[in-house]
Amino acid sequence: MGLGSISEKEFRDEQKMRTRFFQLWRAGKVNHFDSHVKNAAKKDSFPRLGTWQGHERIRFPSKPQRIRSTHDEVGPGSLRPQAHKAAQQLEAQLKASNIRFEKMIGWGGGGIACLCETTKENGEKFKIVCKASISQNPDDTLELEWDNHMQMAGAKHIVQRVVLQASPSKNQGQQPHASSSQAPPAGSLSTQFRGLAIGNSNNNNNNNNNNNNSSGGNTVEKARQAFDARKDILFLEYMRRGNLNTYLEKMGAASKRFPDQVLWQIFHCLFKACLAMAYPRGFQPPGLNAETTNLPQVSESHVGFAKPDFLSPVMIHFDIDASNVLVGDFDEDEHNLVPLIKISDLGISRVIDVNFRNHEQYTWRARLCGKQEYYTPEQFTEEWDFVPGAPYWRDEPTAGNYHWWTNMYQAAHVMWSLITLCHPTYPPEAREHIGHYEKTPEKTLRYEWSYGGYLFENEFDDVDLELRELVVACMNHDPTTRPSIAILAKEFEEYAKKAAASGPEDEEIQRLAHEIFGDPPPPVSVVPSTATQSPTQAQKPATPPPQDPSAQPFPALNRQPRGNIGRIGHHSQQEQGRPVRSVDNHRLLLLTPRFSLRDKQQFSLRHLLQHLL
Repeated sequence: MGLGSISEKEFRDEQKMRTRFFQLWRAGKVNHFDSHVKNAAKKDSFPRLGTWQGHERIRFPSKPQRIRSTHDEVGPGSLRPQAHKAAQQLEAQLKASNIRFEKMIGWGGGGIACLCETTKENGEKFKIVCKASISQNPDDTLELEWDNHMQMAGAKHIVQRVVLQASPSKNQGQQPHASSSQAPPAGSLSTQFRGLAIGNSNNNNNNNNNNNNSSGGNTVEKARQAFDARKDILFLEYMRRGNLNTYLEKMGAASKRFPDQVLWQIFHCLFKACLAMAYPRGFQPPGLNAETTNLPQVSESHVGFAKPDFLSPVMIHFDIDASNVLVGDFDEDEHNLVPLIKISDLGISRVIDVNFRNHEQYTWRARLCGKQEYYTPEQFTEEWDFVPGAPYWRDEPTAGNYHWWTNMYQAAHVMWSLITLCHPTYPPEAREHIGHYEKTPEKTLRYEWSYGGYLFENEFDDVDLELRELVVACMNHDPTTRPSIAILAKEFEEYAKKAAASGPEDEEIQRLAHEIFGDPPPPVSVVPSTATQSPTQAQKPATPPPQDPSAQPFPALNRQPRGNIGRIGHHSQQEQGRPVRSVDNHRLLLLTPRFSLRDKQQFSLRHLLQHLL
């Protein structure tokens, strides 16, 4: 979605239509938003007077729908002729670069995505994904995605752009940050594509081979350099195991759960991807140009970085869902139980800074970025109804408060689906829960509203309680109450220690993980559009040694027998040597209708027990 400026009157009408749209969206009636409603909305009084009064308790929460089939489509039928024409033109252009067009795997308003194959100078073949515009007069969608990949170059848990004609550099071994001391791993992108500098074809005859260095090689080299310089075309690493939607459908159809250890490691990968977006260009070696070089991939860590604040530019993805989370390969390091997981599709991502927050049109238009079922509270909260301009001016706690935690909310939403095997709840329902990640020195408890509260239902008692609590906290309505980067890193570090202490008996978990991810499915066709789902892609992951304790691989953790809620809290926490939280009180807060908090308040445990008893 473009963020260009419009006239004052047009913007006010747009605000009213956005407000009416989200009023219907929150009521689950977004299908009623038609041309008649849009015209009527222009006559609405805006903004509403007063302030938002907060959440109301839902007496009868709805039950989410189980995932049976994701029904990924290759693209809208109306664009099929344009897509095939663009693919034919692309195939002809690729031949000069010794890149073989295999097939088109998706298309949409933003362009086409095609699977291609090329050959390195040692004769090894490998696959890449090519995204190109579908229109003769392309917009800036692919250019924006190209620029975003420059920001994310070197981040191991973000799908990387491929430079076809990579420039050699004497600084190849340098690392981007003091905390990242490992050398480029053998499986890193820079190593995988090192042979692209010449790019011979296996089909050359003897005459062509004799002239390759003088003419043929130069022709291929120039053709690839021309592709690298274009911003209306994008080459990406290919993730051969597809996206998480494939495995959600597989597990949902079989009514099987992902093991706790698998869930923890997927969540850890998603957290690292969010770290990459919290520190744009933070994982790039000095002296290397991401436009002309395939950078070594670094496993992201917050160590050595300052805590992001509102002056810090951060990238907001806006479109993290299971279809944009891609699955790579296993390795013998931090991805020993679960393949490398990467976030893809930066087509509608934005680097947000103070200038963006102060621009009322930008903040309002960003409300519609992404897919409706994955909107964040920062986009859909009712606070917007009372905001005439930029929420940043009014210091609103949630409305327009886009930051790294916005990405973490959507990542947690993916985890919510992996645990529940359900589609996102629409409209989303907030439930109260006890927040425990930001306790005061007086050990007071804080009550928060989260859209992940369904995870505390009894049917998920066999899933690690601490994992569920962490996911629920990351889905809090108020982004300032979601766990900080330091707290999340500590949680993953503590889990890694706990898993290591459980012993090396991880054969069963590895067997289950290979049963889930082992056989790579065919490429899943996903629509590349302005709210795009990324094409399926991949390659061998980087395997650097861990750079901080939270990057340790997760050995198997023996699944403990689970009983009632109280036993879960006692068993899963006391045996781990951690303070025991009163899980029964936690559940009472969620279930009893006579206890409701509309404001963010703090109560001591003594006052809480008095109220409940």
